Amino acid sequence: RNLALSLAQGEYVYFIDADDYIEKDLLQDMDNQIEEFHPDIIFFGYEMESIRSGKKIIKMPHETSHFSRNEFINNFHLIEHNVDINSLWNKVYNKKFLDKISAIFPAMSVGEDAVFNYQCFKRVSNVTLVRQKYYHYSFERPGSAINTISFNRMEQRLKVVTEYERLCKVLQINSQEESLIKKVNIFFSEIKTILSAGYLSNTEKSEKLIIIKDEFIRYHLFNIMMIFEIRTNKSKVKFIFCLFVLSMLIKWRIRND
Repeated sequence: RNLALSLAQGEYVYFIDADDYIEKDLLQDMDNQIEEFHPDIIFFGYEMESIRSGKKIIKMPHETSHFSRNEFINNFHLIEHNVDINSLWNKVYNKKFLDKISAIFPAMSVGEDAVFNYQCFKRVSNVTLVRQKYYHYSFERPGSAINTISFNRMEQRLKVVTEYERLCKVLQINSQEESLIKKVNIFFSEIKTILSAGYLSNTEKSEKLIIIKDEFIRYHLFNIMMIFEIRTNKSKVKFIFCLFVLSMLIKWRIRND
């Protein structure tokens, strides 16, 4: 992607994943938005489809609009809740803007697109949001990396949250609850993956969960009182699940020692 950016000659840049597809009028419609507003970034809607279950999720900006920097900051959490701010494929980027801020993809195997976007959001002057679905994304593919155990992946995902906190600090946005939820989701996903790994013995699972527990403590999450900082019930349940499993792990280790 960095090589592609260095070679790109167009006024705007768009990324698409090889195993997804776009609506035929995406680029023409984006060109119309560019002609009218010349934004640094355009956000648009998309559809996610599970390969495993066939379930479909549609996400779109809350309205079609053009925002100044201040309007973007004031509406940041609303945009975040309605559209994936981490991915590349639901955005179009002004090439001169990317060159001006020297935006590059970091050397990460997970979350490099999110960190790239956070670089852009720190410096963005104006954005356009289009309330229409243009992109079709497939998830829960067989053999997906998210379904495998990888502590390196967990560390990189947590690093993305740290970069998110830095972004919110620059934009002067309160990110306390959002950051907590993101961390809980990461730990919940890793714990669930370990517990459901049929090829691991209980001892092997315990050893891997110990690593998770140490990280959970290092991020100051081993505190039941933090549940009051989470408003959504789904995230509360995930947090309680993590606390329960890791607490039982400690008791199991003490009993076996």
